[in-house]
Amino acid sequence: MVIVVIWLLIRYPAYTIYIYPCFGACIIVFHLCEDLFLEFVVLFVSIFVGLIVIILLPKEINNFYRLVLLGEIIMVLLWYSLLFKLDAYLQKQQGLWTEKKEFLEKEIGRLTHEINLLKDATFNNMIKIQNYKFIEEVINKLVSFQACSQLCEYVSEVLIRLLPRCKSRLYITGDSSDNFIEKLLAYYDKNVIYIPEVSTYAKNYDPMVQLVVSSLEQGNVKSVVSVRLDNPKNGNIEGHLVVYSTEYLISEDDLRLILLLSSYINIAITNLKTFEYVKQLAISDTLTGLFVQRYFKELLTEQIRIARYYGKSLVLAIFDIDNFKQINDTYGHNIGDEVLVRFANILRARLRETDIIARYGGDEFATVLLNVDLDEARNICEEIRSTVLKETLVLSKPTDFSSRARVKFEISCGISLYSTRFSTTEEFIDYVDKLLYKAKQTGKNRVIAEV
Repeated sequence: MVIVVIWLLIRYPAYTIYIYPCFGACIIVFHLCEDLFLEFVVLFVSIFVGLIVIILLPKEINNFYRLVLLGEIIMVLLWYSLLFKLDAYLQKQQGLWTEKKEFLEKEIGRLTHEINLLKDATFNNMIKIQNYKFIEEVINKLVSFQACSQLCEYVSEVLIRLLPRCKSRLYITGDSSDNFIEKLLAYYDKNVIYIPEVSTYAKNYDPMVQLVVSSLEQGNVKSVVSVRLDNPKNGNIEGHLVVYSTEYLISEDDLRLILLLSSYINIAITNLKTFEYVKQLAISDTLTGLFVQRYFKELLTEQIRIARYYGKSLVLAIFDIDNFKQINDTYGHNIGDEVLVRFANILRARLRETDIIARYGGDEFATVLLNVDLDEARNICEEIRSTVLKETLVLSKPTDFSSRARVKFEISCGISLYSTRFSTTEEFIDYVDKLLYKAKQTGKNRVIAEV
């Protein structure tokens, strides 16, 4: 076939110069197809054919034609070398593009990571802001409680919302606690105990540390925080706030949140106990610990309302210590106070917890006996009167009345059963007070009971 082509080119040499563009096109096609063998074959054939034609051309052919043909051969060679240079250039550029691509991918990855970190930080900050806003609401509400049980329940709800994967307990001094918490609270008596991970906590030679960590591990506790709540005024321990988790590690951010909340809980407990103390002072007699007259009347009014509604019986008894002024004048007010305290203790010991006892006046005491009839109430009061007769106060210090080192006292009592004929509480009290006056006018040291 090559011979035929050569013969045609020799036979018609004028057409040889037109075949080289075809050679160039074939070289490009095979180069793009990455067929180096056919590409080399086309190049070889183009050179070989050109040289043969130049040599075998008749002499009558113009030399310019030979120069053109030689120039085309050289152009094919240059074209072939240019293709390889282009390949090298493209490979180099491709390498640069690959490097740039890898660099951009790394940058995109780094930026994506930083964006994710910023998203997480933004989300955590939003959670913190929400938590601190919520704590602000909590702080405002903490001062509204009037009972320790309500405060403990509310604090548990708050901590469940702030730390849903943790458990919490607020122990107020005097409340019962479970075993491992008691051991934890006794640990070095620290203000704050923070064990981020119990399993890796340093178990030194201190037996208390080993005991605490062992107890926590037995309770499957993974992380724990305990904050002691001290009264800032007197330094007394008001309680402990304990937060722990069995599956979650309490972070330092959580710790700061707990410490912030505990400081306000501490203030709330202190205010609550102060309020309870002031309230107790307002309703209790400082000497005997019994209710005062004003609060007793409120309780009596409420019990009368209940007795009316349910149709139950209610008895009011008013006691008075006979010759109490004489005791004060003879032995002094300290002995008089001891007499009042002794009689208050007798009333507490004999009456039920459901009965109401009050110091009604200087030496007057009043009691409300619930769900008893008048005869039962009379027997109870007679028993109290008999007990008082057996009581004797021994003077702890010598006095001018050394011959009367033992002090005895007596009581009088008026009793009545409540009925609908009394339109008001005051009317009922006045009636019983008249019965007491009658007992004192008819000889003292007696109980008078009338309907």
